[in-house]
Amino acid sequence: MQSDYARAHSAYQQGQVAASSPLRIVVLLYDGAIRFARQAQLGFVEPGVRGYALGRVHAIVSELMIALAH
Repeated sequence: MQSDYARAHSAYQQGQVAASSPLRIVVLLYDGAIRFARQAQLGFVEPGVRGYALGRVHAIVSELMIALAH
């Protein structure tokens, strides 16, 4: 169950993305992929952390491939 802070933060982030330009969204996705890749690299000794982070990287890269395959 999410705390009030987590729900408010999530709503804020969704609002930021909804108000962003397409270029800004692509930059945010790349930033997220890099951040999660670093987490996976640092969490290499903990399979749960590594798996979660790599899953997020995969989801972001997949979304970029779909969105940018024009």
